[in-house]
Amino acid sequence: MNVLPQNQPIELAHEAAFVLGGVEVRPATREVAAGGASEDLEPRVMQVLVALNRRRGDVVSRDELILSCWGGRAVGDDAINRCIARIRRLSETHGGFSVETIPRVGYRLNEAPPMPGIAVSDFAPAKSEPPGFLMRHRGLVAGALVLAAALVMAIGFHVLPAGKTPPPNAVTQRLPSKLTIAVLPFTPLSADASDERLGVSIASRVADMLADTPFKIVAPAKTLQYGGAAKAGAAQALKADLLFDGAIRRRPGLVDVGIRIIDAHSNTIVISTTQEFPATDADNIPDELAARLSNPVMLPSPSTAEDARVIAALWRASIQTGVRGDYNGANETAREAAQTAPGDAFAQALHGLMAAYLAGVLPPNQKPAMLAEARAAAERAIRLDPGYGNSYAVLGVATPAFDWGSRENQFRQGLAVSPDAEMAEIKLIDFLQNVGRFRDSAPLAYDLSANSGSHIYRLIAMIDALLWQGQPVRALIVPRGNRIRYWTVPWFAAKLFEEAAFHGAPGDAEAMMREPEVRNILDQDGRPTFSRIALALNSRRPRDIDAVVDDCTRPDGLSVEAKRTCFIALAVLGRLDDAFQLANRFYPDQRGATRLEREQRPRFEIPPAYLSVRELAPLRADARFLAVVERIGLLNYWKSSHHAPDFCMTERAPVCALLKS
Repeated sequence: MNVLPQNQPIELAHEAAFVLGGVEVRPATREVAAGGASEDLEPRVMQVLVALNRRRGDVVSRDELILSCWGGRAVGDDAINRCIARIRRLSETHGGFSVETIPRVGYRLNEAPPMPGIAVSDFAPAKSEPPGFLMRHRGLVAGALVLAAALVMAIGFHVLPAGKTPPPNAVTQRLPSKLTIAVLPFTPLSADASDERLGVSIASRVADMLADTPFKIVAPAKTLQYGGAAKAGAAQALKADLLFDGAIRRRPGLVDVGIRIIDAHSNTIVISTTQEFPATDADNIPDELAARLSNPVMLPSPSTAEDARVIAALWRASIQTGVRGDYNGANETAREAAQTAPGDAFAQALHGLMAAYLAGVLPPNQKPAMLAEARAAAERAIRLDPGYGNSYAVLGVATPAFDWGSRENQFRQGLAVSPDAEMAEIKLIDFLQNVGRFRDSAPLAYDLSANSGSHIYRLIAMIDALLWQGQPVRALIVPRGNRIRYWTVPWFAAKLFEEAAFHGAPGDAEAMMREPEVRNILDQDGRPTFSRIALALNSRRPRDIDAVVDDCTRPDGLSVEAKRTCFIALAVLGRLDDAFQLANRFYPDQRGATRLEREQRPRFEIPPAYLSVRELAPLRADARFLAVVERIGLLNYWKSSHHAPDFCMTERAPVCALLKS
């Protein structure tokens, strides 16, 4: 076999040092140095970095990496993914470069010097606030996450609020309805006279995109007055909670647009990214950038103006779904996008996804028709582009809950036709966790973490993959130096509580609930459920346990976070009758002789994964557990797939004995 020069095996001892961004890379000693400090890379990681650097700016395929770094030997994707993940962590630490995944092709190393001129220090110092400020404004964090990630809702993790089914136009109160956002003109950093006009155009287009949201958007006529030095006083003058700001830099053949989303109250950057565009496409940058700001897990970057319109539609649909609780409106938005772009597979898949979500909140007699609409849209997407794997994920979402095997096949089919189909990967991770296969979900979660640009999605996948195997997650939720305070969002705060209550030392959860900010986040329903659970787990006094039972067996009005924690706590506290009472409510019968009957079944109130967490071992030891997993289809799945849940490796539960017989 003839090996091209650029793919010759890499011998680190003979490779010259080079500079990448602000980092000096020394292959011979496996060191990277920046800012007077250095660290060592593993030999294989350094080889991959050298291989990418040899062709900086060009795409390097996985096969070429195998030739250069593994001598052409057969290696699994995990080996390459680990190396790419390590290089990405290096780029996140030092900046100045990035590794881009090119779907179904390979990777590209891009150098991007840090964008000056838009640092936090350029803004006026924040005024001093009383201790309760963070708690009062915790919605800012959630709002920023919405704007950056188009909501966790859009990816299917806990996609519908559990408990009482809201009417289609109900408004969710978790996020602020009048968060004030000001989009400032982007600062030109080059001498090109057209960049000032481009900066104004970008700000106007982004503001237009945000206008169809429940937030208050300051009119461009006001914000565009705050360019250059005037930006320092923009937040106070405009009374803004969040500032969208950025800068434009030109380099040969390219335009870099740096974007910052800033919490105006604390003067901290909560989101930062740089987007690259061909200089020949400068006129389309405002529309494309507005679309990319909304680009959630399922979507590719827009390549045409039509794509940009469709992606903007998804952003609006996600906001309608997750913030407003307007599932009807979200589906109408997606349906219009599909009609606008009938030849666009992505637009059809978007319609299918929103229709599937809407089906989840409709009355039983209306669900089948909406699920049929979702499947029809997904099938159109497949016909238009058989290689767009996320379309199969939509089919899986639109499959009845009881049909576990069919759903798994759809998610795996999506990854088979497109290994980079991120929604299919996320849905498969979610699926494996819900059937109790936490160990199988972990490698996929690690892979997602290595290759995904959608930080919040990979963070959620990793937290559940670790927590449900009894491993610590606090460092993921409260990392040092992270300005995005995830723990102020109820889902993340509840995960910290789970770790403290069920994996920590006695009293850890009680100490956590003594923090006023945490208590206000978790006990937000007006009932001190989390505080009572923490007290009962530590004291084990009958009266404290009775208080938990009284709270938890009346779940109407409890948040979904409280319901999940109640379910575990009752089993841990030995109140199995009460735990089974909740199981009967949270996991209604999904059986039906026909698909139509199965589609009309009520949905789960909490993820079925909780049936398999280790704390539920007392419940699984009870013969009544068999009836629970039989009526929701898990028993049939475990039998037919020959994949027993993880707990059968260590437990002698009746269900495990049945699966072995």
